Amino acid sequence: MTILSEQTQCQPYGALSPWQEKIIKGNQAFQQGQLSAAKHYYQQALAITQWVLDNTAALSECMLSAFVISHHNLADCYCAEHNIEAARAHLCQPYQRLNQLAEQQIAVPNLYLHQQRARIELMQFCQHYGPDNQTNQLLKQPASPQRYH
Repeated sequence: MTILSEQTQCQPYGALSPWQEKIIKGNQAFQQGQLSAAKHYYQQALAITQWVLDNTAALSECMLSAFVISHHNLADCYCAEHNIEAARAHLCQPYQRLNQLAEQQIAVPNLYLHQQRARIELMQFCQHYGPDNQTNQLLKQPASPQRYH
């Protein structure tokens, strides 16, 4: 896996500006091998995205990207600590949330693209560490572009 970074360009940042600051600090800590600090910043970033997702009527692609990146960066930290189950949880959660949005037919630009990227990350993780019952169930439910019309 690779650390997803602040390269996600969302203009204007608005509510996600504090998220970007946390991701940058988390990435710096991760690169310096300070996994506890990195997790702390990534957890703060995730809390910001969860609040925005839960309290915003019109979801944006940037919000989805930030949510997925926060989870995936946490998964990378947990992998580096050899905490595979925690990493797995942080790869399953965004995929589940994106599936829920798709099932609810929530209109978000490029939802299917984000869903597919989250699915690929989860599949690559399972190829490396092996699947469990939850990931098997999630991966049996492929995303369908027809849901997004």
